[in-house]
Amino acid sequence: MNELVILQIVGFSGAGKTSLITDLVKEFSDRDFKVVTIKSAKQHKYNFTKKDSDQFLKVGSEISIAVFQDSTQLTFNKEMPLEEILKLVIEFSKPNIVLIEGYKTFNFDKVVIWTKELAEEADSFNFNGIKYLFCEQENYKKNQHQISMLKKKHSFLLETNLDRLKKKIVEEYC
Repeated sequence: MNELVILQIVGFSGAGKTSLITDLVKEFSDRDFKVVTIKSAKQHKYNFTKKDSDQFLKVGSEISIAVFQDSTQLTFNKEMPLEEILKLVIEFSKPNIVLIEGYKTFNFDKVVIWTKELAEEADSFNFNGIKYLFCEQENYKKNQHQISMLKKKHSFLLETNLDRLKKKIVEEYC
């Protein structure tokens, strides 16, 4: 794969987005792809620690960098737009795959994880770019009509088995 892949994993809190991304990162990394992950945590504020790198931010540093034996942490003292983050990480890391958790309003290829909360707010949810919809079998039976209507409007692959979904995603993007 030479072309950059940007894939969003979206759904409501507790749906399993982080677990899916963790598994996908492992699968792609095992195949020697460079993977970058970006997570939207806008519903939270940054939790400053008493570490020097955080103290620098608290007193006004624009960027704080902490270099450890096995990693480097780069923290910006501002909220950055996703487009700016993507430009930065693509230029810096030159990844094969960027997995984005959240940012529901963007229209990159999407994996949507269906939950009861999503069923209740499906009319206002941005399904543009949806490639896969994961819905557990029991939840699918309860929401089959609603999901079928969505499928008519947005062409996507429905999967009710998480392991099959992971396999399909890896096969498509490798």
